[in-house]
Amino acid sequence: MARVRKRSKFRTFLKVILLIVLILVLAVAAFVGFLTATEYRPGSVEDLKVENKGISSGSTKELTLMTWNIGYGALGESADFFMDGGKQVSTATKDEVNGNMYAITKEIRKVNPDVVFLQEVDTSSQRSHFVNEKYFIENNTKNYCDTFATNYRCAFVPYPWPPIGKVDAGIQTLSKLQINSAERIALPCPFTWPSRVANLKRCITINKASVNGGSNNLSLVNLHLEAYDDGSGKAAQTKLLRDYLDMEYESGNYVIAAGDFNQTFSSVDTSTYPAHEGLWKCGQLDCSQFSSDWQFEMDTTHPTCRSLDKPYAGADKSAFQYYMIDGFIVSKNVKVKKVETLDLGFAHSDHNPVLLTVELPADADSRAWETQAKKPSVSQKVTISAVGDCALGKIEQHGYDGSFYDYYDRYGSSYFFSNVKDIFDRSDFTIGNLEGTFTDSKSKVEKAFNIKGPASYTKILTDAGFDAVGTGNNHIMDYGEAGAKDTWKALDDAGIPYAYNDRTVILKADNGLKVGIVAVSVLSQANEHFIKEGIASLKDQKADVIIVMAHWGIEHTFNLTQYQKDLGHRIIDWGADLVLGCHTHCLQGLERYKGKVISYSGGNFCFGANRNPDDKDTMILTETFRFKDGKKLDQIDLDITPCRLSSTDSYNDFCPTPASGSEATRIISKLNDISKQEMTGGRNAIRLKDDGSYKWEKK
Repeated sequence: MARVRKRSKFRTFLKVILLIVLILVLAVAAFVGFLTATEYRPGSVEDLKVENKGISSGSTKELTLMTWNIGYGALGESADFFMDGGKQVSTATKDEVNGNMYAITKEIRKVNPDVVFLQEVDTSSQRSHFVNEKYFIENNTKNYCDTFATNYRCAFVPYPWPPIGKVDAGIQTLSKLQINSAERIALPCPFTWPSRVANLKRCITINKASVNGGSNNLSLVNLHLEAYDDGSGKAAQTKLLRDYLDMEYESGNYVIAAGDFNQTFSSVDTSTYPAHEGLWKCGQLDCSQFSSDWQFEMDTTHPTCRSLDKPYAGADKSAFQYYMIDGFIVSKNVKVKKVETLDLGFAHSDHNPVLLTVELPADADSRAWETQAKKPSVSQKVTISAVGDCALGKIEQHGYDGSFYDYYDRYGSSYFFSNVKDIFDRSDFTIGNLEGTFTDSKSKVEKAFNIKGPASYTKILTDAGFDAVGTGNNHIMDYGEAGAKDTWKALDDAGIPYAYNDRTVILKADNGLKVGIVAVSVLSQANEHFIKEGIASLKDQKADVIIVMAHWGIEHTFNLTQYQKDLGHRIIDWGADLVLGCHTHCLQGLERYKGKVISYSGGNFCFGANRNPDDKDTMILTETFRFKDGKKLDQIDLDITPCRLSSTDSYNDFCPTPASGSEATRIISKLNDISKQEMTGGRNAIRLKDDGSYKWEKK
């Protein structure tokens, strides 16, 4: 009996332990779920509110600018920080935060710069005792308008111990010049889930002010690039920064970018501040990756930043780790007169402020500079290849053998587009309709076919060289909103831009031309407004080419609905340059309308949701848009590559393959016949040559 009682007690003890473990696991899962649900997900481009009023009309030629990472008012001389090898998480008391903020704003008032670029400004963070530093700065400086962009927002950062807790912070720009417009531009995030949810979502801000009495624009770019990554994040963010700086300069603006690069310019001699073994190392920004239009300015007389591996107060200053990571990038149409690091002894921040004095050319000279900046290449072009429905997964009705999953496991991610990748590689950009989801969810919506693949299948797209996809279709919600969010997260993690309803995409070619994309399902006509609004948004973002991916029509028919024709024309009237239809699972006609191409359906392309479709005809649409002196030419340069969605005729092996010989001729003839039949009297129907090409030019 005694043994039985002991066994019973032991079982009870085990049950209690298991229950405690289960409760802890559920609590952790719930907490991670909460952070994921509340994750800060800014758009790629967002307008910023300009607050208060500047006092300058912009008539002055000479300007003084300051950049300063203020260390959220909590990284003064007595602070160290765990991420740099120190011990502290909470680095200052509330009184110390207020004291640091008072000293920082006092220094700004003393220097009295025309423009101030600030980084690490908290608005509601546990680490700075919830002092609203944005308002503190506004209330303790005068005669500035200002903008603020959030780059770090997390309901609770759970590491280390004690944890960082709630963070809400960003970058702030103050300007005596009146800022007329401002945008937040999202930078690539190098982190993946789940660490991403508690990490920064870094950005740049572009603040535009008029100068020289309104004759010119000055673009003021505030930035804070990645710090604690493997270097790939800094590289990707620097590349996007460069692209936006080039766009601003090519628009004829004066451009000054400033902030904490977390990198030293390669043109700067930092031998005075050698790297110490075992401490955080900054990156190097390769100035040669920028054109000769840019000047890189740092002052090495004093370091701009110190290490936080230990407090500065009481340390041996001669043996301390210092960095040169704060500075300016300035367009060549701005004359740099002086750059100076102010040595404040790191008393109130782990960074020193850096000052730049510049001169803007007088009005007449300014126009000459502007002309030089705007001078385009003699001719430019951008080429886009587009494909139809890509279902990178399978439906539940399919077993494993012979399915898309089976082929992936057998042949790997690069197999599926291997026969067409060389065509994609000849274009500047490749895009397609992503028909389905990337999710592990089993909570499907009730419908005939639900398409899904795991998140790892995004590698199929990256291996093939896709630059963006449209997700505006009738399968993105196959597994509800959760499945859609899983899909978008997988695309984000893979670095693949996606368009959906009011989320548009802009791709920038190496020559500076920008291609904008809208993707909307108009099977519900109530969604039509997203197309019109998306086109307007892309125009505001100065897109050179606008492409609309419209999910419409009736499945498995070559015949167009009147709505397709009417809406296709309206889309061109609203400002699109190319319309790409999808959804019908077969090819539909090609139309020229007002000098623009409407492809009513590209059919299925790489389609895992059907193991043996009756109609395997498909195509790659390639169009080249040409520009001269910055203006898009009124011409069409179109090439259709006829394809079969499988490399074999008897079943679908999910490997689209260009057709050749009589088969290619048949598909081109089929497209010509469909186009002629569906356009009234054949009017405006595009008739392809035997090689699939079509050229047109406005007389």
